[in-house]
Amino acid sequence: MHAIDEIYQIIGQNIFNTLSEVKWDKAIADIEIQKNYVSFQGVYEYHGKQKGFLDLDDDQGFDVDLVSEVVEELNQAMSENPINKWNKAKVTLSSEGDFDMEFFWDQEYQDRVDSHSK
Repeated sequence: MHAIDEIYQIIGQNIFNTLSEVKWDKAIADIEIQKNYVSFQGVYEYHGKQKGFLDLDDDQGFDVDLVSEVVEELNQAMSENPINKWNKAKVTLSSEGDFDMEFFWDQEYQDRVDSHSK
């Protein structure tokens, strides 16, 4: 099991890795998590304007397996307390290294996931 600081470092570094070829000052990645599945999508900005989509795959330096693993670990650890349960997260990363991660519970999303798994 990874420490929380290490999890944040892994997520941030992997997002940073995907942006080595472009000018950016802010990246925003949205994460959705279900049982045994994590999805990622995001955008990057430069001077306050969206410039493109994050290419969050192994070909661009984003270790999908490792990031999925640590996101699942974080979700499991936090969900031990029902107050901290989440199925979506938003990561904001600056080119200066500032990192923020917000967590949300989206019941409509969960209802859709549950209806497809029946």
